[in-house]
Amino acid sequence: MILWLPLLLACNHADDTAQGDDTSADTPEDTGEVEASCHGTPAAADRERVVVISHPFTAGGQPASDWEALTLSATGALSATGQHFAMGSAFMGQVVFTPDGELGFAVQDDGTVGVLRIDAGQVEVLDAGWSGVYAGQVVVDPSGDRLWVLNTGWREHGGGVYEVPLSCEGVLGEPRLVVAGKQPMGMTLLPGRSDQAFLGARDLGSSAEGDRGHLLDLGGGDVVAGAPAFPDDDAIMAATAVTSDGLYGLISDNSSFSGVPNRVGVVSLGDDAVTAHALLSEVKDAVAMVSSPFDNTVLVASGFEDALLTLSEHGGAWQNDGELSYRGGGPQLPSGMVMIERGSLEGLVLVAENVAVRSVQFEVGGATDLGAWGLGSGIDKVVGAVGVQP
Repeated sequence: MILWLPLLLACNHADDTAQGDDTSADTPEDTGEVEASCHGTPAAADRERVVVISHPFTAGGQPASDWEALTLSATGALSATGQHFAMGSAFMGQVVFTPDGELGFAVQDDGTVGVLRIDAGQVEVLDAGWSGVYAGQVVVDPSGDRLWVLNTGWREHGGGVYEVPLSCEGVLGEPRLVVAGKQPMGMTLLPGRSDQAFLGARDLGSSAEGDRGHLLDLGGGDVVAGAPAFPDDDAIMAATAVTSDGLYGLISDNSSFSGVPNRVGVVSLGDDAVTAHALLSEVKDAVAMVSSPFDNTVLVASGFEDALLTLSEHGGAWQNDGELSYRGGGPQLPSGMVMIERGSLEGLVLVAENVAVRSVQFEVGGATDLGAWGLGSGIDKVVGAVGVQP
């Protein structure tokens, strides 16, 4: 379905052991100590944050390298800064940040990763297109000293999960293949156990045939367990989410060719087990999902339905709660979503849509649409990727 979005957008416009007098400082290798991460300490939870968005099209509808920095106040208000910068084109997705919010990373349409630094609200591009791995998704490790990069291609073409070290200066090092796989389309770190991740993939490592939901040990590269999240082979996986209690993983299907209505598969997650749990049907074109920090509610962006809806769990049973009630007009082609996880804005989700950024607030029992902040009209104002400092 993603392949058709540009057409719709165009329509909407919108270390010392020797004797002597060596006084040189010991290095971490000399002492056996581990050097502390440069970027692993979170910034203040309540502060003004920078929001980064891409504008993937020129006014004439051609791919563009235009990116823009916005400001998100401590009260959740968006405003323009007038600051634009150039990286690769990014039609959709997330910009993800180190825990301190200084370094950001964006997967771009050509499989490169744009790397930026934010200092006192000003954006500096460190690498407009790092190409060490053909990237489909980037996840920042909570340590702030490495990335997990997914090549979403087939196994024989490099598909799998890679570990990429990150220097204090924001330079990405040599990738290391953690586990090979076929079309790993989404990875989410598990709450409270960041050495494990939940992935949707057609196969991963030595997974059993038919498994689509996988529990991965990132340290050893072992697939701990898996389950067939879907009862058939028709799903084209697009996004994953893990509930705040870490007990459930969700995988979305947005195939437009199978003839089977789009679905979201739900699996239960144990310490060393994954079990198929539920299948939610009629969830059309779920291109992105975000889990509430307050309970087992998941916000879904339904691209072609121009809709935001929630799925929720009650006593082990999952249900589709349907669309949100919108403040003002409803969303147009919603796609990437990012959420603030700390401070007074905890649970605030920013949604990229046609020519706007929409705010949605999770609360216990659901989510409330706060309306869209518009960027004007014209295809050059279309929002692709979105990110916000943590």
